[in-house]
Amino acid sequence: SGGKEPAPAGPNSATKGIGKSSKGEGSVPDWKARRDTAEAARRTWESLLVRNLPTGSLSEPRWDTTFALQQPESGMTGLVLFFATLAGSFCVKGLPSSDQANMGGPAEYCACRINDRLGVPGPKVRTVYRGDSEFGDIWAAVRRMELRAEKLGLSRTNRESLFERQG
Repeated sequence: SGGKEPAPAGPNSATKGIGKSSKGEGSVPDWKARRDTAEAARRTWESLLVRNLPTGSLSEPRWDTTFALQQPESGMTGLVLFFATLAGSFCVKGLPSSDQANMGGPAEYCACRINDRLGVPGPKVRTVYRGDSEFGDIWAAVRRMELRAEKLGLSRTNRESLFERQG
């Protein structure tokens, strides 16, 4: 009469689908505990705001220790990423060479440098060029974090918007 036959009764039929528990009768099965732990970890990572972490020294950012990477939800461009490394947090702005004049990259850099000379508080800045070895270190950190995000089921980093549009 359509549908599945009921599973045959047997010694394991009462626990089928429940999973194993290492804590004995009445405890939460291991798979549920693992699921809950994974869900709590996912929520922690999703709520982490890298831009609110202490900033690191530009002289030694340690890109190889990047453990979190975020792209702002709003802003003028998709060319900004926040990195969290064991040295601190960093904001990286990419400038596609064809749009540099329109985006104010050089002007923003000069303004930050002038403010720094005048003692006006503001972000510390420096330039990393595409041919620099550090550029490769930053790009490798983006790729590592993208792979980690995919494994954890988190949203992908839009890496193309940061680096691949550069000339």
